[in-house]
Amino acid sequence: MVIQNDLREMLEKDGMFSPYIAFGRVGVEIHILLHTGNPSYPKHETVSKTGEPVPLKGVGKESGVVDKTRRREIDSPNLTRIANSLPIPVSTVPGKGEQKELRYEKGGFPEPPPPQDVDKSAETAKEWGQL
Repeated sequence: MVIQNDLREMLEKDGMFSPYIAFGRVGVEIHILLHTGNPSYPKHETVSKTGEPVPLKGVGKESGVVDKTRRREIDSPNLTRIANSLPIPVSTVPGKGEQKELRYEKGGFPEPPPPQDVDKSAETAKEWGQL
């Protein structure tokens, strides 16, 4: 849910995803890279593509490019859940798969480090010959 909240927040902050924006052609790639710190499954990567392949072919230099990255380091999943107003799942009967959800108010807990956003739009536009 934290990753979904991050993605939703990034889209809401970016004017290119406002409801009144329309595109004649569009190509979208969303990359998610997880480094879990788990020796048996240390890295997970997923890519979602929609529209035309990027970069679009046959577009002029006036076309728009958005390339943003959000990095988040999570040392305590539960503190991150609390900071994002998400429930903490707790096993009620070990080994039976039964769970309940605990919710805590944000106050009184240390705040985890915020995510870092990096805007690489200008660099990517230049790389694609769009500037």
